[in-house]
Amino acid sequence: MNDNYYFGRYHTVNECENKIEITSTLSFSTITLLEDDYIQAFQALVRGETCEKADLIQALLDIGALFESKDQEHLSCEVRKKELQALAEQQLLITILPTEKCNFRCWYCYEDFKCGQMTLDVQDKVKSFVAHLMDQSQSQSLQINWFGGEPLLAPSVIRNLSVYFQGFCKEKQVLYSAQMTTNGYLLDLDCAKEMYGLGVNTFQITLDGARHDENRILLNGEGTSEKILKNIQEIANSEMEITVVLRNNISKGQDDREFYRRIARLIKDDPRFVLTPFFVGEWGGQQEAVFECLKTEAEMKEYTKTLNALFSELGLRNFESEKSTNPLQCICPCCYPNAYVVRSDGKLNRCTLALDEDMNHVGDLNNGVNSRDRYWRNSIADHFRQGNKQFFDMRSHDCAYRKYRRALCEQDAGR
Repeated sequence: MNDNYYFGRYHTVNECENKIEITSTLSFSTITLLEDDYIQAFQALVRGETCEKADLIQALLDIGALFESKDQEHLSCEVRKKELQALAEQQLLITILPTEKCNFRCWYCYEDFKCGQMTLDVQDKVKSFVAHLMDQSQSQSLQINWFGGEPLLAPSVIRNLSVYFQGFCKEKQVLYSAQMTTNGYLLDLDCAKEMYGLGVNTFQITLDGARHDENRILLNGEGTSEKILKNIQEIANSEMEITVVLRNNISKGQDDREFYRRIARLIKDDPRFVLTPFFVGEWGGQQEAVFECLKTEAEMKEYTKTLNALFSELGLRNFESEKSTNPLQCICPCCYPNAYVVRSDGKLNRCTLALDEDMNHVGDLNNGVNSRDRYWRNSIADHFRQGNKQFFDMRSHDCAYRKYRRALCEQDAGR
């Protein structure tokens, strides 16, 4: 590389057919190279050779992919951390499990489905808890994430709390938004319209591509893909101003090309729909006996490269690529200073994983938060680590949950 420049840690390079995308996760900016001479100049720069394209070098400097010194990169990182910390402090994020029951039995699911629908008493305490947090934190917005279990098994809870949150935020003059993670089975057009009227403007529907009816089954063992795809088509034919994130879980050896072609036919270039391929991990449940995870970075990189080319061919939006330009979408929710998971029985967690682990239990609606909460509150700054391509990456091995767990293990080992 040129003596005066070096590539910083926090950038990603996405090579598709006939183009290269360089994204800085410091500035959340992307440069797309389409012309052969610029592609070759960039590749020469990566190899450490002289680059004659001064405008390319300047563009890489501007977005924070290229630096003149390590001190310059360090300063940029520190400034960005403070900016994102301030941004996160303006948000109040509450994930609510209206029920922890589910109509599916997915092989890889880590939940035990023991807690049922949230009672009216707990719902009243949720309202008081959120109102207290809004007053205490001086947050400028409230975002509710409906989670589960399957949240649509408890629509009455969603109705009751949504009406309150909408009225509360209107009175306080703060922004309100809501999103929902659902298996999509109950999300027919009428249901989607009702949820939209209650303020839910983003839905994440989980699919498993070609293996969906093997992995994501009903309690009686029946497949679920056809009903979900029918619901997706109905929503696509509507005029609701929503975003639908189609998360496709990927395991080793999975060939989803025909699945993506079918999705492309259903949504017909609809900009409201975006796909997010997600590599299945060791989450618990029985997944290891059913399919193998992609574990190496090389495997994931090769699969991602193939997938990007297919998405480009089919005109599908890739959420994983787009979120790198949005700082809020690159920060794990549990790392926000003011973010809690409210379970259907009133317990308070920080993370939606490992719901019953002591380290994740930070209080309850009767007694408020406990001393464990302090370990999570500063985790957004701790999320920064050297060598991670993502400046803030919720899937990095230094996520708050894993870091806290490691600290407890080291503490126990030292006794």
